[in-house]
Amino acid sequence: MPRFLSPGVFLREVPANAHPIHGDGTNTTCFLGQLNGGNVPVDVPVVVTSFSDFVQRYGQNIDHASEPFAAAIRGFFDNGGRRAYVVRIASDASTLSDADVAATEDIEGISLIACPGMTDVASHEVLISHCERRADRFAVLDTPPEVTNVNDIRRLAPLGGARPRDAHGGVAAAYAPWVDVATSSDGSTLRIGPSGHVCGAFA
Repeated sequence: MPRFLSPGVFLREVPANAHPIHGDGTNTTCFLGQLNGGNVPVDVPVVVTSFSDFVQRYGQNIDHASEPFAAAIRGFFDNGGRRAYVVRIASDASTLSDADVAATEDIEGISLIACPGMTDVASHEVLISHCERRADRFAVLDTPPEVTNVNDIRRLAPLGGARPRDAHGGVAAAYAPWVDVATSSDGSTLRIGPSGHVCGAFA
């Protein structure tokens, strides 16, 4: 240790022990949703790296006007998304199930998970519980389409509001409002949940 024997200002270089902080990547998202068209079975994860890749895997007959889930996937890539796993769920399902999410368990590297358009409490609970248990994924949730007042988001869903329960560890968040996306050159639009666009922005 150096000794300073006279008063004054001295400069001393000290080796830095600090290490740079690296943020966790959010470039891989998992989407679960209902989709008509294509030959991919239910609950089978398929990786896609562009919207054209998605259309090729799930069928050329995908149309925004009848496929809100496809519009959410396109919103993901249009807003910066680069890689996603897509899990098709049963077309007659009214809510997301644990079995649907279980299909993603063995996939490493997924940081965001969403089920565009599913706004019921049960579906939210499946995603929140999944992320709480794993602690390495973040759930991006859609609020109901009628939510336009911030007070609706402040109130919990069981109390008449639109906000899911608080997730332990902050592993989930709900987003509003829904967004209008163009479906054709004539100005027609389709209103969809914002989760696809939000995940793309995170990526």
